[in-house]
Amino acid sequence: MLRCMTGQEKASMEEVPAVHPCTDTELLHAAAAVISAYGYGGLTLARLAESARTSRMTLHRRGVTLEGVVIGLSLTAAAELREALYPVLTSTQPADVRLQAALDALYAVADRHLPLL
Repeated sequence: MLRCMTGQEKASMEEVPAVHPCTDTELLHAAAAVISAYGYGGLTLARLAESARTSRMTLHRRGVTLEGVVIGLSLTAAAELREALYPVLTSTQPADVRLQAALDALYAVADRHLPLL
């Protein structure tokens, strides 16, 4: 059943600040290293700063948030998957060959980003 949002619901949505994904590749590599070492739950700004060889205050001044870093990592993984699958999806090979190639590409990307998953 579809329904329209009330004015109060719209206002509460507007109050939520937008999270900007992190695009700094060095910082994303550092975050991936922290997640590999400590797991997803072990990603903290202190560990991220230590891995990136910077201070927490520098991260704070740059507006880096854990949510933004995780979004950046997720977008990177999605872009890699899209790039890996494009040749398979545009191929004219038989279906069984394309399916195997798509699965191989999916597994390769998933293996590279396994700690995040």
